[in-house]
Amino acid sequence: MVPGLSYTQLSILIKRKTKENSMAYIGRNVKTETAVTYTFNITSAITTLTGADNAGKTLAYTAPFVDVYLNGVRMSGADITATSGTSIVFGSALTSGDVVDVSAYVVFSIANVTTDVLTTGTLSTDRLPVVPATKGGTGLSSLGAANTILKVNSGGNALEYGTDLTNSPEVYGFSVDATGNLIVTTTNKGADSITEATYATFDDVIYSSSGMTWSLVGTLLRCTI
Repeated sequence: MVPGLSYTQLSILIKRKTKENSMAYIGRNVKTETAVTYTFNITSAITTLTGADNAGKTLAYTAPFVDVYLNGVRMSGADITATSGTSIVFGSALTSGDVVDVSAYVVFSIANVTTDVLTTGTLSTDRLPVVPATKGGTGLSSLGAANTILKVNSGGNALEYGTDLTNSPEVYGFSVDATGNLIVTTTNKGADSITEATYATFDDVIYSSSGMTWSLVGTLLRCTI
């Protein structure tokens, strides 16, 4: 007996606390838009649940996408067998007064989506196409090799990787022949090689970039870039 409380007051307090602390439903909450729910009020001892529920809906599910609750408690695989898609077999017989709730989850497959209908998000680089030059791309699928440049091809209709021959390192070897003519020997923008014997005949050597033109003006050597 609690001091200061009558039997009637104590009885009301106990009922109130019991109601506040009770758990009406144990298990996972299921959103109605993701599952079809069935409720069966059991009126006799049975082990197999099938057919129409209280609302007249015929039990149907896709295994294993189904949850079964007996009197608010979720059943595990050890308690039931739910594989047929139309019935649920209980390990222990149900009794009159039991309530069984079934949540049959809707199963669907996501169709393939083409990239031209995407309006948000990003794509993996593995899914990106090779953009042709006519669409503002390079038309190339790699970055090319080291020390190469991206240039227009000889046909003027595509891009390609190549060597920058317009401004490559160049060797200019100078010599004068027997008649006094100036001879300028180059590596031809890196395409040719100068042998050691030829290099030894040079009166002078300049290491510069390609694209220079040399000429004699009287006794002066003129360089035109």
